Amino acid sequence: MMMISLLLEQGKKLLVVLLLALQGCSSLQESNYVPISPETLNEWMVEGRFVLRAEGVKSKSYFYFKQLGENYQLAVLMDDPVGAPKAVISGNVYAPQEETLDVMGGVEAKKVAEHLHAQLQAGDLSYWVRGLPATANAVIYQENMYVPDSIEEKGWNIAYQDYMSVQGGYRLPADMEMKSEAASLDLELVRAETGFLTNPCDQGIADDQETGNPDGAYDYASDDAVKRLVPEDGSAPLPLWIDEANFCKQLAKVHNNTMPNPREGLFGPDSMMWKLDGLSAPPAFGAGRALLLQVAHPWVTAGIDQHSQVRNDPMGRARRTFYHISSMVFGSMPQAMASANQVRDIHEEIDGEMTEEAGAFHRGSEYRANEINAMIWVHATLWETIVHMYEKLEDDLTPEEKNQFYEETKLFAML
Repeated sequence: MMMISLLLEQGKKLLVVLLLALQGCSSLQESNYVPISPETLNEWMVEGRFVLRAEGVKSKSYFYFKQLGENYQLAVLMDDPVGAPKAVISGNVYAPQEETLDVMGGVEAKKVAEHLHAQLQAGDLSYWVRGLPATANAVIYQENMYVPDSIEEKGWNIAYQDYMSVQGGYRLPADMEMKSEAASLDLELVRAETGFLTNPCDQGIADDQETGNPDGAYDYASDDAVKRLVPEDGSAPLPLWIDEANFCKQLAKVHNNTMPNPREGLFGPDSMMWKLDGLSAPPAFGAGRALLLQVAHPWVTAGIDQHSQVRNDPMGRARRTFYHISSMVFGSMPQAMASANQVRDIHEEIDGEMTEEAGAFHRGSEYRANEINAMIWVHATLWETIVHMYEKLEDDLTPEEKNQFYEETKLFAML
């Protein structure tokens, strides 16, 4: 017992050192790049804090500004940066003069929201918080080719003190100072999302929607499951693909037919995924075990041998893997889906032929990374290893907890 405790403590220290090393790599100076124009954003949100001084009154609050298509909301959060809105100014970009104010958080929230709304239209802020002019009459001062230094418009001088790089290749304002003859408004923006705010499944999946495998992509509970995974004639299995409907049905299953909070991502703080994959020893100790099991599959070994950068850039390979796994497990919905799409695109390029005989897989048989048969094996090694190491080093899991974790890891594997 004493030895296990010692190993656990040393494992946590080793993991922290590794994370610090990886973080050191990610702290290198950002290279110059061409950002995507924020005009292309159709579904986005920024969060931060504002301080308004006008009419001898100072108002301050945390807030978020969210726009879905042509409709937008400016939510006043008061003292809770991640709490429910206390007041919301809503409108449409084509009819900003028809903005409405709804108050659900008491008198103080009403005062702050009315104070802000009296000074400007939220519809104008929709453009300014993206570093864009709201009208063709704006005067733009700009030294950098891609982002403005300041904008003069509708009686306001909007000075952009700093920008932040956000998901999708965008650069959005991080620090704004706005002044008019009658008021000043300072905005500190701390985070932004650039997609997947409503549903990672576009319009959602109807209960009766047909899929290639209506019972789910991992439905192999049949007598011929082994034959399907490893054909007796030695040929590569027939390719099977996970489509959007499979993923969305599994997402609904994990979350009891409701869509998760976009801020919490695919899993959330109450998930087994967060419990078992947190910053602790089990995943660190289990990595080598899972990898050894994974390379027992000829396709996985061939893919690594012929396509991976692990020989030439092991630290970079580890860093990229750690980044994407962390984003998909712990990131917000936009972060998780952006990483998932990037990983899928990378894996889409990984295919080839077996260069030698390997068990049931003949030389010359085709392998693919984005293919269910290969993904099932990788998923199985990760799920079983994490559960095994958690029970060895932390505590036993109930059958219900194991089943929940299994369903959640299926969702992760589909990414």
